[in-house]
Amino acid sequence: MKKNIPDVKKGDRLLFVYRPGAGLEVQANGRPLGSIEGKDFSDALFRVWLGGKVSDKTLKKGLLGE
Repeated sequence: MKKNIPDVKKGDRLLFVYRPGAGLEVQANGRPLGSIEGKDFSDALFRVWLGGKVSDKTLKKGLLGE
C-alpha cells in the first residue's frame, strides 16, 4: 500500500474505494494511484477509521457525515 500513497500534504484528498472483484482502489487528489487486491485488506484498512475501537472518534463521525 505504501507504494500507492504519495507524500500527503495539508489539503490533499485521499480516496479509498472497495470494488468487489477488483479490490481497493486508491486515488489522491482525483488521480488514480493503483489498487490492492483482496477484501481482507480493505476490511482491515476501513476498520482503522470506522471500526468499533478507533483512536479518533471525531474523525470517524466526520467520515460518516455525522
